[in-house]
Amino acid sequence: MQPQPSPSSDTVRNLISALQTAFPSAAAHQNPPTPTGSSMALPATFSGEAAECRGFLLQVSLYVEMHPPRFPTERAKVAFIISLFSGRALAWAQSLWEAGSPITTTYAAFTTHFREVFCAASGTLSAADQLLRIRQGRDCITEYSLRFRTLAASIGWNKTALLSVYRRGLAPEIQQAMAVHDDSVGLEEFIQRSIGLFQRLAACPHTPPQVTGTSSLASYPDPEPIQLVNVQPVMNPPLTSALMGESVVRRTGKSTAGQHSNIHHFPRSLGAGTVSSIVGSTVVA
Repeated sequence: MQPQPSPSSDTVRNLISALQTAFPSAAAHQNPPTPTGSSMALPATFSGEAAECRGFLLQVSLYVEMHPPRFPTERAKVAFIISLFSGRALAWAQSLWEAGSPITTTYAAFTTHFREVFCAASGTLSAADQLLRIRQGRDCITEYSLRFRTLAASIGWNKTALLSVYRRGLAPEIQQAMAVHDDSVGLEEFIQRSIGLFQRLAACPHTPPQVTGTSSLASYPDPEPIQLVNVQPVMNPPLTSALMGESVVRRTGKSTAGQHSNIHHFPRSLGAGTVSSIVGSTVVA
């Protein structure tokens, strides 16, 4: 059997060229790599409310950080944050963008100026002032602790100072019960113990004290008003035997005809019984 002739170099090159034409390389037709990053929802729109400023910026910064291929330039980042504006915030950004302000060229400069305009509302207490005034009041202790932690995270106070402020803001009954714990337990442990104490107290049934006896005053009826009877005043005419036909005899038995020193006048305001008792003790008809 005779050996096959080897193909010339030109033939091999032609075959390779034909294969490359018929079957292009897989690498050339592969889709570009999908950018890695977590799937995040778009931040909510911002209308200019100062209370929502910091939270909005946090959501925007996280979204930009998790999707870097979508924002190849600084201006693209600025355009993205402006697309989330509405109301007063949109009117403010529109004036800067249309004027070609240099603030719109970099994301850092734009967000810095954004904080100066919207995050510092006039008339609002600082976080430190709000923390010093915070009180639990009638709120649930978990709500009080959440408000406290939110304010405490934005200031640089040490844990001991924060614990003292937290303790002072508790409701009086919780504050009194937590007096057995000193500051050495730490802020977080103190907060957890106060929450546990509040929950245990809330689980206890609260029954008002029962009155076992009856007040002695309740056994007596209210006194009736005094009934006054109008009586004729005792007249004091000259008592003589000629006018009266009889003498007034005192208890001693002596006649007092013509004498008036022992005759008394009684006002109308005295009751009949009172007058009778007085007269009976003085004279006998």
